[in-house]
Amino acid sequence: MSELALLEDDLAPEPLFPVEPRDSNPATEQKRQETLLAMLRRLAPGVIAFSVPNEGKRSDWERVTRWKGGARRGAPDLIIAWNRGVAFVEMKGGKTALRPDQIEMLNGLYRAGHHVAVWRNPASALAWLRDCGAPIREARL
Repeated sequence: MSELALLEDDLAPEPLFPVEPRDSNPATEQKRQETLLAMLRRLAPGVIAFSVPNEGKRSDWERVTRWKGGARRGAPDLIIAWNRGVAFVEMKGGKTALRPDQIEMLNGLYRAGHHVAVWRNPASALAWLRDCGAPIREARL
């Protein structure tokens, strides 16, 4: 590894929030997020969950237009709200790492006193949201 790469690693921010370890499940980030949202619709009717459409490649014009409209690099995938509570959730695929801009954004939300975490397993995210106070029923088998 080059000296520059080592220096950049030293400058990379560390997450202040929970990050679920990588896994070998082949499900994509999109599929994992869809599964979590479906679980919330079924088990948490009092919870509002929506995505922040910030992924993908964009033209320079579209990037500037979205930035002017409030889009920011590193914004979490999901905002989940309930009576007197809100959580910011970033879903990741099994092997995908957080980018430095995501860590900085999520650290800022965490420092502001919000519930923030990165999940790969939708069931783990659901249990964490329940622990944060979200009104989520237990799943029936």
